[in-house]
Amino acid sequence: PPRSTLFPYTTLFRSQTNLKRTVVLHILKPESARNPHECEHFLSIARSFAKIKSEGVASVFDIISDGDYHYVVMEYVEGPTLDDLAHHAKKLTLEQILKIALSVASSFEQLWQGPHIIHRNLKSSVIRLDSRGIAKLVDFSLAIMQSSPTLDDGNIVGTPGFISPEQVQGVDHLTTQSDMYALGAVLYHLSTGVQPFYNADPLVTLNAQLREQLVPPHVLNPKLPVVFSWFIHRLM
Repeated sequence: PPRSTLFPYTTLFRSQTNLKRTVVLHILKPESARNPHECEHFLSIARSFAKIKSEGVASVFDIISDGDYHYVVMEYVEGPTLDDLAHHAKKLTLEQILKIALSVASSFEQLWQGPHIIHRNLKSSVIRLDSRGIAKLVDFSLAIMQSSPTLDDGNIVGTPGFISPEQVQGVDHLTTQSDMYALGAVLYHLSTGVQPFYNADPLVTLNAQLREQLVPPHVLNPKLPVVFSWFIHRLM
């Protein structure tokens, strides 16, 4: 099955008592912390995310690097994930879905045009809605610079159902098109309640990403207009 081989980290939730708030700690695992390249990559991506000023990206409050101990302190977004909302897909209006799509697309525009980051692991579970209804990206675990090779040692890295065909094929250099595909997959899941090409066997799902055609969203959710299906088709 697809798995992460690049700077995997452990995520913890902690109370920051002096500011009376909950924060998220992304702690680099020891095996990655001992690898100078993976460690520097983790810190470099975290610094790039820290510079992004967007309501649609969870804020990076601090980056700690002390010996073999490296972690990032990020904003805790208290609210449902898009994965949670997908369970009630047919209750969402087209306006709500498009508002979320616009918010996520705006955040990705900053990732792509500023530091030139490819997220690589966009999925419904890494986007949360805050109390104002703003969709926020809360994870960067597989992100890379667009100019960098994937460095995955031949492994397929990503999440079945959301991973782009070129990631399945093991392409060395990815572009923003991989994230565009994943955005389409997220919106497909959000609007239909079904992950694209879902199968209990991840290898079947990966094969389908390369060879099969999706059932259009408006077929699964008749409340959606045909033009929305064309929009998803264009992204994917």
